Amino acid sequence: MHKALWRSLAAALLVALLAPQGIAQEAEKKGGPSDRAVRVLVSYTWQTMPEEIQKPDGSMVTVKGQDVDKFMIPMEDARRVVLIANRTADAQLCDLPQHQVANHRTLMKKETESKRWSDEQLAFIHMLHLVTVGTRTADRIEASDGGVAQGDASEAEKQEMKEIVKRQQRYDCTDERRERVKQQIESFVGRPPGP
Repeated sequence: MHKALWRSLAAALLVALLAPQGIAQEAEKKGGPSDRAVRVLVSYTWQTMPEEIQKPDGSMVTVKGQDVDKFMIPMEDARRVVLIANRTADAQLCDLPQHQVANHRTLMKKETESKRWSDEQLAFIHMLHLVTVGTRTADRIEASDGGVAQGDASEAEKQEMKEIVKRQQRYDCTDERRERVKQQIESFVGRPPGP
């Protein structure tokens, strides 16, 4: 039963998030992803939180057994994190590793410096960013079934997931797109990233 629930959640996440690049671009134009996409990402992030997360100072934030409310952030803040994470994913897909790292580090630095969040919420923001990037770049899965889980998934779910992976593999980072991603991240970071 647990496997079936996990697969259903993963399928819902894939449907909501791994559509063609145009959806991510459209979400950016509209000010962010849909409420549904954000809710699915938030839920999936919570489900995939490790038992403990290490903070930058080396101390640990315990997740296991804690109340979910200690970790949650408001929907609009989650939407903003997802939007920033989409830019990180675009940087990864456009082979801009310095921009990818700078975008994530700047997000975490700004959120930490805002003094708005508890350690638990900062850990959740970090994980929400990672999960969002992972869903956008999931075409890196190297499985003989095209990245589609077998087992409890129905034939329709398997076919739908194969189509999603196929569309994601068509991500084409044109020179224009690459330049736009660079500009967006440099604007967010405040300078061109570099070593």
